[in-house]
Amino acid sequence: MLVFFATIALLVWSKITAALLQSWRFLADSRDQATAQRLEELEGAYKVFRCHTIMNCVNVCPKGLNPTKAIGNIKKLMLKRLV
Repeated sequence: MLVFFATIALLVWSKITAALLQSWRFLADSRDQATAQRLEELEGAYKVFRCHTIMNCVNVCPKGLNPTKAIGNIKKLMLKRLV
């Protein structure tokens, strides 16, 4: 039963990671007109800051992408906005 819940948690987190990577694609685009709105949507304990930068997602990404770097860049943008 524990393996089942761990598998479900991994599947859910992988979808969240993919969504955060997609969000970074828009945030990094200088033509983006909705940066502030996107950053507001990403606030919360169960979104960007749930990533602990362990880098497991990089090792298992089937496309060879680096979600950890993208999530780190989103965190930097969010912190810049607060300062």
